[in-house]
Amino acid sequence: MSIRSERVPRSLIPPQLRLFDVSDIDKFFRYAEKTFHLSPKWYSSYQRERDKTLHGANEVEFFFAFVTKHIEPMLKQLLARTDMVTHALCLYLIRDKIATSSKSEREIRDYYKHK
Repeated sequence: MSIRSERVPRSLIPPQLRLFDVSDIDKFFRYAEKTFHLSPKWYSSYQRERDKTLHGANEVEFFFAFVTKHIEPMLKQLLARTDMVTHALCLYLIRDKIATSSKSEREIRDYYKHK
């Protein structure tokens, strides 16, 4: 059996959002409720569907699947945008993590570069 014949599911999480974790999901919904007046029922709906279908899968993957299916179309229409609004919002919410990670990676690279 060839390695190529085995399909590995592609992640729904974009590479630039690899630092987005489970604790950021609550931040997303709180920010969307405050900024876009997203109904708190969406968070409840997310939690119900997550509890019903997750069963050991990656919660962040599930979050992006849920948001892409249910919330993304509304935000695109509301904001008259064509790009992924939820991805941009998630990037905004984890901007401090990204900055810290980038700084740390630079320090490690510079350490070994000058050795």
